[in-house]
Amino acid sequence: MILLLKKDIVTSFKPLFEVKKLSYEDKAKLFENFAILLKSGIPIVKSLDIIKQQGEKLKFLDIVKENLFLGKSLKFSMEQTSCFDELSLTLIEVGEKTGKLDEAFLKMSKYYTHMDEMYKDVKSASYYPIFILSMLLFLFGFIIFYFIPNIISLYGGEIPKIGGWAELLISHTLFIKEYFMELFLTCSILIALIIKLVIVSINPLFFSQIKFKLPLVGNLIFKQSLNNLVWALETMLGSGVDILNALSVLENVTKDPVVLSKLKIIQTSVLGGNSLSDSIADAKISEPNLLYFVNIGEETGDLENRLNNLSYLYTQEIKRKSKELTSMAQPVFITIITLAIGITMLTIIMPLLDYELLYKI
Repeated sequence: MILLLKKDIVTSFKPLFEVKKLSYEDKAKLFENFAILLKSGIPIVKSLDIIKQQGEKLKFLDIVKENLFLGKSLKFSMEQTSCFDELSLTLIEVGEKTGKLDEAFLKMSKYYTHMDEMYKDVKSASYYPIFILSMLLFLFGFIIFYFIPNIISLYGGEIPKIGGWAELLISHTLFIKEYFMELFLTCSILIALIIKLVIVSINPLFFSQIKFKLPLVGNLIFKQSLNNLVWALETMLGSGVDILNALSVLENVTKDPVVLSKLKIIQTSVLGGNSLSDSIADAKISEPNLLYFVNIGEETGDLENRLNNLSYLYTQEIKRKSKELTSMAQPVFITIITLAIGITMLTIIMPLLDYELLYKI
């Protein structure tokens, strides 16, 4: 009886553990499928059944279907899965009210395709520095755990009297090898404590401001944040969401303290009756392209398309500058690894391979 009860409890909670977080690519494909099926005249419940068959990750759509059968709205039903953000839920609600769910799904598909492309660009740009860092760690690991101990064994297990930096570095290297686990755990705990203290004691806004002021990459990071917001705003305005609600939803699109503080200023200014372009100026966002396109969009009554043009401009600029930074980083990293190998050879390896010293053993 107890075993059966335990089995029932585990079974009842199983759907909760099966819900997996959806990536940008997953969301783009999901919303694209919804748009195609609904445009073809297939009802939403039947569409759920068809899409659910495409993978185990989509089993959470059963929760959506069950809520729809209970008479709940599609927005409420999707909200119960905890797989969708505020932007998606807002556009779904607008699509339900206007009877244009297929268009809402299509816009969301385009938005998450854009986000996926930007995420993959950042990810691919990080491969090279990660590879170089891995090679450096491998090099020093090889020297610490294999090369130096084997050379020291030629001296009878004792550090040779070679003097200078070489002897000091070798003694420290052997110390690291002997107490590696203790040192690793101690450093990990200290770093975790320092990070925790810094996060608690210093305002996150301070770090965000520093991030945007970094040379070479600071402006690029800021434009990437702006680009994501512009895409989201254009998507919502094109779906029929009014500007005030759209600005409110944008607060859930970003987690950056600086961007959030500026969004608050813009929202307050728009509520006060100012135009969006004036509100952006009030927030002291000194990005000329943003002000220009928003101003033109308001004057012509075509803000959605102007935001689309601006996003395309930002996307191309970010891609171009990312490639430039990557091409600049390659010789820098090659120089770093060359210097690391050269310094290691001169300060540690060459003194140990002093044949006159070896001959006296």
